[in-house]
Amino acid sequence: MRVPFYNIFIDVESESSVLEFCEYILKRDTSKSVGFLNAHCFNLTQKNLLYRESLSKFDLILNDGVGISIAGKIRGVKFKENLNGTDLIPKIIEKGYKLNKIFYLLGTKNHALDKAIENLNKKHPGIKIAGKHHGFINQTDNIKIINEIVINKVDIVVVGMGVPHQELWIQSNKDLLPNVQLFVAGGAIIDFISGIVKRAPRIFRILRLEWLFRLIIEPKRMWRRYLIGNLLFFYNILKNR
Repeated sequence: MRVPFYNIFIDVESESSVLEFCEYILKRDTSKSVGFLNAHCFNLTQKNLLYRESLSKFDLILNDGVGISIAGKIRGVKFKENLNGTDLIPKIIEKGYKLNKIFYLLGTKNHALDKAIENLNKKHPGIKIAGKHHGFINQTDNIKIINEIVINKVDIVVVGMGVPHQELWIQSNKDLLPNVQLFVAGGAIIDFISGIVKRAPRIFRILRLEWLFRLIIEPKRMWRRYLIGNLLFFYNILKNR
């Protein structure tokens, strides 16, 4: 169910309802997109109107992280559960695997893609991954990617370019790929599947402090997003309350 969320929109769903939605789509001749909204994404929507517009066109925009949960309580939006992509996307991939769907992975670096595909093959023997491409693309690369997806009759495209690039790519190219049934904006999901980026220990996840773990292990890259970004997030939600 889509509801207003400050000056944008978000969907209030459960994990089971999202997976049922994905299974429904994958059994029919239609095309849908799944994206996620965390505190960093919300901040970007406030300054990047093209990203905000692209995100708004996704068929599902799911709540990711404790910041969005807190903002929901302030706004009176009660989320059923935290729907972060790191946990949910592998379950979507499993749905596609069981339905014998064809995948394409777009994003991150080549060595991470190779390792992710290796791990997916170990977990899901015989999974159909028709192609892959790193996420640092130009127009020539994009034409190649589109052709590969079309020729191989890909059903599910997982895009792990990071925000806002992945959302912009999906909205810019989905009309060229009408046979793709499901687009998933995955952030760092390919890196997580590869094992190159480690998940937080279980205690951090239970306490919903996975962001703190990432800050601890990658302080140079993450300090601005989490220290300054978290303050900016609460400023933005109070400003738009």
